[in-house]
Amino acid sequence: MLQCEHMYGIHDIIQFQEQNNGLPMVSRRELDIACEDLARFLQEEHFHGNPDATNITLLMQILREEGWSYFGRYPAQSNLLGGCFEKGGQFTVLSEDRRKYEKLQIPAHSILINKNLYQREKQFQFRFVLAHEIGHALMHEDFSSSSENMKEYASGLQIRMDGDEVFTNRQEGRLRSAYDWMEWQANTFASCLLMPRRLVMEVTSLVCELEFECKEGAKQTDQEPKEEAVFLTAFQDKLFTDHQLASELLVTIKDVFRVSESAAFYRLRSLNLLPEESQLLPSGIVVY
Repeated sequence: MLQCEHMYGIHDIIQFQEQNNGLPMVSRRELDIACEDLARFLQEEHFHGNPDATNITLLMQILREEGWSYFGRYPAQSNLLGGCFEKGGQFTVLSEDRRKYEKLQIPAHSILINKNLYQREKQFQFRFVLAHEIGHALMHEDFSSSSENMKEYASGLQIRMDGDEVFTNRQEGRLRSAYDWMEWQANTFASCLLMPRRLVMEVTSLVCELEFECKEGAKQTDQEPKEEAVFLTAFQDKLFTDHQLASELLVTIKDVFRVSESAAFYRLRSLNLLPEESQLLPSGIVVY
């Protein structure tokens, strides 16, 4: 019974209109809303004045109830950080010494993570990669059930392994292929789930010393909440003119939500809490 309740709740939340090929048609705002609802479903207490990191392990445990599992770890030197395998089968990865390709026989409904990310100092990156692969599992099952679709996806993946062209396309917003779209959706899912919009706004209010109430049971709609819109302007007035305060916010978001500095930086910028022209230095300092 527990399994049915869990899986009904998750699939009811992560539900989007699909194209004919099974790929979801979803905007960043829709993912923001769905992922906040999912984070609330997992841990309602975080939305009662105590924002904290999303329990991604709990979400994986729920997925296990539906038959998903860790199958193993990629060789540390592989180009891929993780993989989500709906159908299973034989897959090729680069060997530890990067001198040859090795074939792995992987069961269906498996998630693999590059074993280099199991190191303690990589735990924040591990969380993001795991959330990314869970995003694939929840959103792309229908697309992945088609062999033709997966051939198209595999061709994009090979280009990514051979060079950075596709990655550059995604960074610049040129989403040309199914591979581009799926990776954008999984990355955005991970960002929104690990750093729910309203919790990020609440933490920002504490750093900026502005009173922002994350109301109990509040849910987002397609329309920007009036309260949030007002405070967004107030946050911008402070953060857009004080890069030291912005740097402090970045570190706080990183620590509270247990994400990397770069993940926190791009999340804050996507929420318009940092100027579009802002940059993140290797030292972790935000500059304009």
